[in-house]
Amino acid sequence: MDRIKVEQIIADFLDRKGPLDTLDDSEATFYENFSLLPINSFAAGKNEHFQHTGTATLIAPTFQASPAGGGISITTQTGSPASGDESRLWPLAQSAWSMNIKPVATGQRTIFDYNVRVGASIAATGIRAGLKLTDTAVIATDADQALFVFDTSDTANFGPAGVGTFTASANWVCMVSIAGDDVAFDTGVPVAANTDYWLNIRLNASGQAEFRINDSLKYTSGVLTATAALLPAPLQVVTRTTAAKVHGIRDCRKTRTYV
Repeated sequence: MDRIKVEQIIADFLDRKGPLDTLDDSEATFYENFSLLPINSFAAGKNEHFQHTGTATLIAPTFQASPAGGGISITTQTGSPASGDESRLWPLAQSAWSMNIKPVATGQRTIFDYNVRVGASIAATGIRAGLKLTDTAVIATDADQALFVFDTSDTANFGPAGVGTFTASANWVCMVSIAGDDVAFDTGVPVAANTDYWLNIRLNASGQAEFRINDSLKYTSGVLTATAALLPAPLQVVTRTTAAKVHGIRDCRKTRTYV
């Protein structure tokens, strides 16, 4: 059995979603399987690690009933949906997930894993998962970030004019901003409806972001801003039409390794 599965079993057994001291005492792991639903604040009986934020009227997250695998779904506004509506997961201030990650840390490697479930409709939608300074899904807002992005919109709606050759893509895109300098790299991995993707971002000891999809390395960034206080953004959903969009996440984890 691989190490990640062992850590997941231990975390579930102890009902601890972080911190979890792993087997060789050289790592600290935070794990979230969304067994409790997040709302937009801290509340007893609700998720204590992530909050649900967004624009317009928030639709409460729901547990994914099928296919098997667990997790939750988040939805953009359904009552009077408008293009640009967002639905987002973001760390609660008092949780272990809200500790800022500085990209450059001598002798450290920090790994973020997001098990994202793409919903039934991928037309006119946007999905983000990664690391950001703020919880907005608008790419242009943050001068520093490292994200997996899928977006059917054009460059103007996607975010900054400075992303160069980025256009609407049917694939996962690695989006990196370093002190306001933006780079978008098309991975060539297509996004399909009703499909799970294991999205992995590793901040290596040199301060670069390594992007992996289903354990395959797709892109390595330049050195990120050393002082950027990045936070995990496990899932952000955007609609590019007047129809609501639904996507999900099974679980996520953050691991610090000393190298």
